[in-house]
Amino acid sequence: KLDQIIAFSGIEDFIDTPVKRYSSGMYARLGFSVAAHVDPEVMLVDEVLSVGDYVFQNKCVERMREVISGGTTVLFVSHNLKTVAEFCHRCLLLERGRTVITGPAQEVISAYLDRSRSAHAGDSASMPVRITKVGVRNEHGECTRFRSGEKAWIDVEVTARARCSKLSLSLYITDDEYRNVFDTSTERLGLGNFTLEEGEV
Repeated sequence: KLDQIIAFSGIEDFIDTPVKRYSSGMYARLGFSVAAHVDPEVMLVDEVLSVGDYVFQNKCVERMREVISGGTTVLFVSHNLKTVAEFCHRCLLLERGRTVITGPAQEVISAYLDRSRSAHAGDSASMPVRITKVGVRNEHGECTRFRSGEKAWIDVEVTARARCSKLSLSLYITDDEYRNVFDTSTERLGLGNFTLEEGEV
């Protein structure tokens, strides 16, 4: 299966290069290609879909679907919630090597997000800058539903407890399956970094 493995990995041009000169991405591509073509009974996949370009990631997804439909047990380790929701029927949430919760994928993903929010809220108490208010509105005022093509504004209020410079605000919107729908930042919008004095909003 050597030719299939090499073709799948997409590194045909470098296959005669000594492996010690491979980048970490090339190692991961070749490693996944080998694992995906040896017909294993159990396959452990650890964050491999974060490697490579969009085309290679899609090839990995399709290959994993083939492997799963062929009856192979796949243990998929990832922080990519979209892919976890897409592939996994059951999930296990680990924290510092200990089991937090096991169960249906959506239930475990919700628990993970709840824990992340709680931890972030705890951390933000000691941060010099924190988000104090978020609002969503259309042309007529606050709302939670929008028609396709309708303009939407997201107002984010940030309060400084101490002077802070080189601040930037990033915004990510995801759908119910945690796929990225939209993202932007104050820098991308051409506003650059900004500074807040103590107590400034």
